[in-house]
Amino acid sequence: MSYKSFDIDESGQVLTEGCVGWIRTNQILSGVLLRGLRLSCAGLLIGPLVTVAMNRVLTSFLSEIHGLETVPLILSAGVLLVVSFAACYLSARRGAALGPLVALRFD
Repeated sequence: MSYKSFDIDESGQVLTEGCVGWIRTNQILSGVLLRGLRLSCAGLLIGPLVTVAMNRVLTSFLSEIHGLETVPLILSAGVLLVVSFAACYLSARRGAALGPLVALRFD
């Protein structure tokens, strides 16, 4: 997957151009945030669909379940989005703070 002037391989590591220092910190931050939030949004789209399907199945089997509770579904989706953003941001900031030689040493 290619972002501006650097590449991220399938394992999510910034390739050699970033390690040499040809890219800026904000490009690393935006690239990692975009990739992480894209996965989180895909989960937020698939999750409610599965929830609605499972709710219909459980409603047919259990008599005490009445309809779909939307408030907990929306709150949990919001919490998931905030936590995934924080995780992506913190890891991207930590990775962007590494110097080029340190990044090459760990690569």
